[in-house]
Amino acid sequence: MRSTLGVVAASQKSHGFYYVAQEISRTLGIPLVDPTADKLKYLTLFLTRPSFIISVGTLSPKKLIALSIASKRVIAYIAVEGPFPIPNPLLWLANNTNRLFVVAPSNYVKRELSSSGLKVLGVIPHGINLNEVRPTNLKVDLPPDKLKILTVAASLQRRKFLGIYYLLRAWSKLPQDIKKDSILILKVSSGTAKYISKLAESLGFRSNEYMILDTHFTRDEIFTLYRSSDLYVHPTLSDGFGLPVIESLICGTPVVVMNAEPWNEIVSKEVGWLVRVSKEVIEWEGNLPYRLKIPDLDDFSEKLINAIGYCKRDREILREKCIAHAQAFDARKLYKNFKKLIECV
Repeated sequence: MRSTLGVVAASQKSHGFYYVAQEISRTLGIPLVDPTADKLKYLTLFLTRPSFIISVGTLSPKKLIALSIASKRVIAYIAVEGPFPIPNPLLWLANNTNRLFVVAPSNYVKRELSSSGLKVLGVIPHGINLNEVRPTNLKVDLPPDKLKILTVAASLQRRKFLGIYYLLRAWSKLPQDIKKDSILILKVSSGTAKYISKLAESLGFRSNEYMILDTHFTRDEIFTLYRSSDLYVHPTLSDGFGLPVIESLICGTPVVVMNAEPWNEIVSKEVGWLVRVSKEVIEWEGNLPYRLKIPDLDDFSEKLINAIGYCKRDREILREKCIAHAQAFDARKLYKNFKKLIECV
């Protein structure tokens, strides 16, 4: 592997794409450059002309075109969450030259990009560093006498806020005896607790039914939170992959997701509950389109009831199944496929 190969992350360390880029860098033994945090290293790419650059993140046409100028070849490992409009220059680069190769993290993303006319070379799922999630002595202060139902939203974009809204609505339909023995743990971004509290109050929630965590958590603390919970409900209505789902599973915590791509690509009925989708809608957030999957609320409530019951009966069996299932997403094994790809193209 040539030392001039670079990995470019699309965002700063607070974003999940950075961790993906970091693991690719570690697996392949090549440098990691964050264009937002280290502009000098990023600009140096245009002078050194690396043989390959792997660009990790959302689809950014201007950045990919620029990197195609800076490097002999670019592998664009990108995710979209809807029918992204592809500009003609990028289509031409990907479809008619050997300068730009597109790789998707899920079959869902591949289909979205292909339907927009972009040639996709293949699918490599996101992976996770299994060593990063080893049990530690860290403790998270959670109610010890209740079943803990966790949801984690790193930001409060509309699609995630709506996901929490539908979760709260589905939860409000549960029988009182189930709600009495359980508690919702809502881990949200800093400064957003007041919005979630208002939403919960508007839906008639009592203060002892939920708990909001909106302070900064380290990666180790997030994994401890997964491990300390009994069930994880994935909150967003759109995704390009769903890395938090894998993070929960590797910590031994089963999941509730919607029965739609990309989530049903990575979750089986052995380790999770798949909620029926009532409809899909396209919504624009900023300048990007998102394909939102709206859950069937009755089915959502039923899946929560089933999941909570199963967790009460067979929590340790579920823990073992989840950890075994998540082994398929070992970053060191998955990201070696980039080396094979580089050798082929």
